[in-house]
Amino acid sequence: MNNKPPYTITEKAADYLAKIVETVTRLEFGTEFKRDIKLHRENRVRTR
Repeated sequence: MNNKPPYTITEKAADYLAKIVETVTRLEFGTEFKRDIKLHRENRVRTR
């Protein structure tokens, strides 16, 4: 069984991901921003 993904993660992609995680963390813990899972789910269903 081959568990290797069909893509490679570049350093640039990893840097982007790190910036996204940092921004989301600041939003969640540094402000009153709260992730509304129900709203997220409804929007995802609506856009399909």
